[in-house]
Order: sequence, then structure tokens, then C-alpha cells
Amino acid sequence: YYDRDGDGRLSKDEFLNALRAMGACPNTADFEDVCQKLGSNLDHKALREAWKKLFRQRPTSDKLIAQFRGLSQEGMIDKNVLRFLATNYGERLNEDEVNELLKLAKPDSDGQINVEHLANALMPPLPQAHKRK
Repeated sequence: YYDRDGDGRLSKDEFLNALRAMGACPNTADFEDVCQKLGSNLDHKALREAWKKLFRQRPTSDKLIAQFRGLSQEGMIDKNVLRFLATNYGERLNEDEVNELLKLAKPDSDGQINVEHLANALMPPLPQAHKRK
């Protein structure tokens, strides 16, 4: 529970970090929508409520692999293509975030990234207690 000042409430940053630590992967719009609906009282109860909604939306590694299928050749994608996509589309990553992504992606000596490995690294299997029902 990420309540740094011990007041029983979370700041929006603490709230987001707690949701991510619990396995939810909300995009900015979904996170803002949940926060707006919950109001300013972001406490433990609100965290559980938000997690229940957002965790169901968590993508799977199979979904990520399918989304890369049109951009990859034989299950591989060039690191420069991944960098371009991550910095120009969707929720754009900054340079530090892209470098972290590429470190996680582990490109080979030719700069090629195994899409399945990347998807599994980004979306590791869920603990049994957190599996979707």
C-alpha cells in the first residue's frame, strides 16, 4: 500500500503506482476516468474498486504478440522500429522509458527483437490468485 505520508489516502501518483504493482496496466485515459469517478478520496477501498475494473482490461502477452504480428517478420521486430513506435504512437514513451523498454527487449546482435520474448517480459504470467475469472 503506497501511502507515503500515512494519512490513509493516496496521491494520484501513489494510486497509479499501487495499481501497477497489483498488475493493472491502465492507460492514461482509463486511469483518469477511474480517478474522476472515484473522486478525491483515493483510499484503500478506492484502490480495490479501481483494481477490479482496470485489471480486467490488462492485456495478455498473446494479445501483444498479435498486435505486433503485422509489423514483425518471422516473429522479430527491429529495435529502431520499436523505438519509433514507442515514441510516436499511443502513449508516447520518453527517452529513458524507451531505453528501459529496449533493455527489457534484449535485441540480438543485429538489432532484432523476438516479439514473443518481449511480450512475455512486458506481461509476465499472472500469479494464480490474480488470474481473470
